Amino acid sequence: MTGIELERLRKGQIHDDEYMKVKEAKKVIEDTHAVGIHSKGLFIMGTPEESAESIQLTRDFIRSVPLDTINLSKFAPYPGSELHDQVADQLDADY
Repeated sequence: MTGIELERLRKGQIHDDEYMKVKEAKKVIEDTHAVGIHSKGLFIMGTPEESAESIQLTRDFIRSVPLDTINLSKFAPYPGSELHDQVADQLDADY
């Protein structure tokens, strides 16, 4: 299993070393796909710090790699948690 954290990319804190990590992750996904290993991408969208630009960056990443399966989840902090309390007024009532 290989993982990549796109959080810094989403926050606009990408530096040369993080850019290389994204490039390396793309290469790993491409290489594993090339030898027949199933590649699955797991993504959470709708975090408080996300913007239209960061969502587009995530979409661009998803489209740039040969993922066999994509799992897209809506951000939903656990009720009663500190994060939930911080963003409760921004959440859909039925999440």
